[in-house]
Amino acid sequence: MVLDVKWVCLGSRVAGVVTVPHLPGADAPRLVEDRHRWRLPAELIANGAPGGDWADDPAIGCWAEAAHPQQDAVRVVEAGAAGRGLVSVAVTRRRLVVMFPRKLLADAPDTRPRGMFGRPKGNRTDWAEGDIPHIQFSVPQDRIAGYHTALVGRSIPAPRFLAVTFTDGSVLFIRCDKPDPHVEKIRALTT
Repeated sequence: MVLDVKWVCLGSRVAGVVTVPHLPGADAPRLVEDRHRWRLPAELIANGAPGGDWADDPAIGCWAEAAHPQQDAVRVVEAGAAGRGLVSVAVTRRRLVVMFPRKLLADAPDTRPRGMFGRPKGNRTDWAEGDIPHIQFSVPQDRIAGYHTALVGRSIPAPRFLAVTFTDGSVLFIRCDKPDPHVEKIRALTT
């Protein structure tokens, strides 16, 4: 089961400190395009608005709540930030994986077909059928306590998220219009 977390900002609240956008860590791989491609949230959100206000900003597609930076939800968001906005989260029977196309890596060969004048055809900065995924981070299922639908924020109706609760106490929220069918599929897959 794959969830696209494309072109959205990632954020976190770790030990009460809000980080929006959550930028890639120092150990993130170099990409062909080193700038992020996500929309930025409202300044009020980026400055650490209280409560669940982050959920009401549609620019934020993925959010981590954690007590310290080494918890799994934060590591997932940091891995997602490494993809500069072109990320998918896959759930298998054994793990949750954060991935983006291998062709985004700066050291990956450009395998796009060539046009009449020898220039590459197509886009190197988007998923395409047959792309080889680069797995940036994965979490074994035994470190995941559960998956559920979460209504977060102050809007009416409240924004809907697929929430992943990790055994370390951290929670990852992935914006999803209809999370219930995804939660059912994931539960069927992982039980």
